[in-house]
Order: sequence, then structure tokens, then C-alpha cells
Amino acid sequence: MITSHYKVSLLLACLLSLALVFLPSAEAQEKDYAFYKGKVIEFFVPYAVGGGFDAYARGLKPHLEKYIPGTTVVIRNIAGGGGLTGTNQLYRSKGDGLTVGIINGAGMVLNQILGAKEVLYDLNKMGWVGRVYADTHVLAVPGKSPFRTAQDLKNAKRAIVMAQTGKGSDDFFLTYLAFKALSIPYRNIIGFQGAPEAIMAVLRGEEDGFMDSYSTLEKVVNEGEMRVIFQVALAREDPRIKDVPTLLELVGEDAREMISGISSVFAFERPIAVPPGVPSGRLNVLREALWVSLHDPGMIEWSKKVRPILPLNGEETEKLLKQALAAGNKLRPLLEDSLK
Repeated sequence: MITSHYKVSLLLACLLSLALVFLPSAEAQEKDYAFYKGKVIEFFVPYAVGGGFDAYARGLKPHLEKYIPGTTVVIRNIAGGGGLTGTNQLYRSKGDGLTVGIINGAGMVLNQILGAKEVLYDLNKMGWVGRVYADTHVLAVPGKSPFRTAQDLKNAKRAIVMAQTGKGSDDFFLTYLAFKALSIPYRNIIGFQGAPEAIMAVLRGEEDGFMDSYSTLEKVVNEGEMRVIFQVALAREDPRIKDVPTLLELVGEDAREMISGISSVFAFERPIAVPPGVPSGRLNVLREALWVSLHDPGMIEWSKKVRPILPLNGEETEKLLKQALAAGNKLRPLLEDSLK
């Protein structure tokens, strides 16, 4: 007769065997960490200095250096093409684990789905270190603007002028879908080298508004220089803008599926990636370092003062990518229209 004690012992032995098979050995982990000693890790930011992506990279830098002993992290800002230039360069970098980048996840998903000629990357082939934050995107106008609601925009006697960082950027696609859903005519001014430049142009009165993450716009909103008209989200979950209507609340039934889809795509925001071919052990080092960095007391304190964080690990980020690609594929015909 097999005793319950024997069954438990057998189960524990099986679990231990599985752990030994699937977990890297201590020796292998030490080897992967040792690789990084004395090395320089380049951290790509696909936008100019001063924006939200740049802030996260610089906030993470000292913590990554702390948790990957012996490394120096160097920030490289590679602006252009609404994030495409930096993402392309990241993808084409050597897959040795010494190049990482924080990318505009939603924008890059949409450009890949559309097969834009500027796209030289395949998100499915990249390695995913984790996600830093998924922000709520909003439409903001100057504080002195006559436009206070979406209805005011509809009632305008002219096309609304919108600032854009690039054709094919996330703000470009989001503006197209939002204004289409609301049946509001508009025109773009394209080519700003990042959110700070676009925001300054709007504040000077050169454009009527700009769509970006609320965290990027929060400072100027809190100071009264800009005002939020609506947020792109499935529900009013962001505690900072609970009184701001969602785009879903404002559109008709015929546009709800479209706006729900783009909201799902924008959950894949601010992921950190590596080029194809990075050895799994080195990718695990980067994943572990990012995860503990985002939970470090110093980083948490930083997030209260500078930018909020909402971490996902590498595996969860990969799953989110697949969901975003699926949702984006359903929107492809509309997205293609936006580029005509």
C-alpha cells in the first residue's frame, strides 16, 4: 500500500526534477551576469531628450547599473519618424544583449500591421524585457482655447489643426481614429521631433491640439496651460482624470468597436525590447534587472515625483504584444485610409 507520505515525497521529487530541467543553473546564471561586467549597455530612446520615453530611460539607468553589476548604461536618443527611426536602429543592432530600447509599442504595432515602407523591424522576432507603463492617451488643447468639449470641436466652422510627431506615429493614428469616430474635420502639422516640441507649438497657438499620453501632458495640464477634452480608454480608470469623459462615451454605437480596438492596442505602451538573437540567458539577466529596478524603493519614489510606473514582466509583455497585433489587424482597413 502506498502511503500518503510516500505520495507527497514522490510529488516533491517530480517538482524538483522539473525545476532542474526548466530553471537555469546557478553556474549558467553566474556566467550570464559575468558577461556584463565591464560592459556598456546602450539604451535607445526613439525620441528627443525631455519627453516621457526619455524620462523613463534616465530614471531606470542608475537602477539597471545597480542590478547588473559592473555595467555602464548609456542613453542614446535617436529621434525621427514618430519613433520609427530609433526602433529600426534597435532592431538592426547586434543581438548580444548590450543594446536595449524603450519603444513606442502601439505606434510600432500599427506601422508593422500596415507594412509601412519605413518599417525595417518585426516585433515578433524581438526579445521583450518588460513593460514600464501603459498610460492613458488624451486630447489636450491650450488652457485659453475656445474648445472646452468634443461638441465645441464639432461646432467649429473650420478644420481643427493637430500637431503630430510623424506620419505613422501613435499620435497620428490615434488622432485619425478619434476624429473619424466623432466626425470632426481636421488637418495635421507633421514633423515635430517629440512631444515637448509639439506641445510648445500648441501653446504658442500654432495648432489647436495634440494627442499623447496623459503623463507627458500632466505638468502643463496641472499648471493650467492645457486642458484635456477626452481620454482614450475603455473606462475612467485613471484616477488623475476621473472627471474627463472617455472617447467611448462620446461616440455613436457604430464607432464603439473601432475605439475599443485601438484602446487594446494602446495597452502595449512603453515596452523595453532587445534586437533579435539575444541569448536567452542574457535576456533573462535584463528581465530580472528591469523587474527589480521597477520595484526598487528608489525607483518607486522617483515614480511618485516624475513618471508613474505599471510594470509587466517579459513574458506578460510578449502576450500583450500578441493581443495588440490581433486587435490592430482588425483595424487595418481604417489605418490604411489614414495614410492616403
